[in-house]
Amino acid sequence: MIKLFVTDLDGTLLNKDHESDEMIEEGIAEVFKHGRYFAIATGRHYNQVPVKFKDTNGYYVCLNGAVVSNFKGNVILERQIETKVLIDFMEMFKEMNFEYISKTNIYTFVDRETYRNNMIEVLASRGLVNTTWIDKFMHEKLENMIYEATFEQVIEAGICKINARRGPNIRFDLIEKYIEGCEGLINSPCDDEMIEITASNVTKASALEWLANYLHIIEDEVAVYGDGGNDIQMLEAFANSYAPSGSSKMALASAKNIIGAFEEYSVIKHIQSLL
Repeated sequence: MIKLFVTDLDGTLLNKDHESDEMIEEGIAEVFKHGRYFAIATGRHYNQVPVKFKDTNGYYVCLNGAVVSNFKGNVILERQIETKVLIDFMEMFKEMNFEYISKTNIYTFVDRETYRNNMIEVLASRGLVNTTWIDKFMHEKLENMIYEATFEQVIEAGICKINARRGPNIRFDLIEKYIEGCEGLINSPCDDEMIEITASNVTKASALEWLANYLHIIEDEVAVYGDGGNDIQMLEAFANSYAPSGSSKMALASAKNIIGAFEEYSVIKHIQSLL
């Protein structure tokens, strides 16, 4: 019997508009009615998760596993990047625009207008310019962003994750080469357009193993769902792993089972079938 259901968000649980809706929320509520546990496993910060739980059986595995929170958003596990490793990274790439993410805030060294313009450039390179969406995203999803942060602020914050989107200011080749030679860091991006750096012992898989142990649940009682690069380890680690049909090639190869398209609510429907 599955006691803990775990799912990624974009391309997995959320609908085609990358949002939650009534069908998704009703499916999650059904999990709780059966007395089971439900967890979101995402690269996002807690404040950027569109699904909020009211039931004590709900958990959040955020920042690719660096932070685990209970249904109220209270942190029960936090794994930061070692301070020396963080300082070395910041000094090495101080000319590039990164997001340095703690359990509470997101820090950037640039001002708000520069950050906005960088987002416009990134989206323009993909043919996706939509300034209305950008302003809405910055207002609603980045309300905990600290602009023009100092090195000292970032160091004192306790950073759990470092993000960057592919753009004119970001040299992916240099960053990836640096990470390969750094024992304290790992890059587990959701796709080829992102850099998502955490401490080397941080993955969704390791965080879920910790959560299962915390809840006294064995591996065979956990079902995981994911579609992207940062889901690979958890899809490989658990026997009951599922990838929607439109997932990345690596996710499809790593999952033990393939289900329908995420746009057709395949994850919620599959969870309901297991219940």
